[in-house]
Amino acid sequence: MACGTPVIVVKEGGVRESIIHNETGILTERDENMFGEAVTKLILDKEKRQKIAQRGIESIHNFWILEHAGERLLKHLNRVMEVMK
Repeated sequence: MACGTPVIVVKEGGVRESIIHNETGILTERDENMFGEAVTKLILDKEKRQKIAQRGIESIHNFWILEHAGERLLKHLNRVMEVMK
């Protein structure tokens, strides 16, 4: 995603928090046929590939860079400190 490569992933585990279906990537079931169909559709749809690639880059830059991860961690730690007072 960070390099502008449109992603297609099985909607399990951690990818569900980083991929928005049809926006920053494509989520599929754990099924070879469904996955293959998603790949084929994306290959054939240049506009969708470009849209997903661009939004993927934006998503990484806006949420997943180290600076933002640090800010989220500090927010969580501050909340814990408030609860412990």
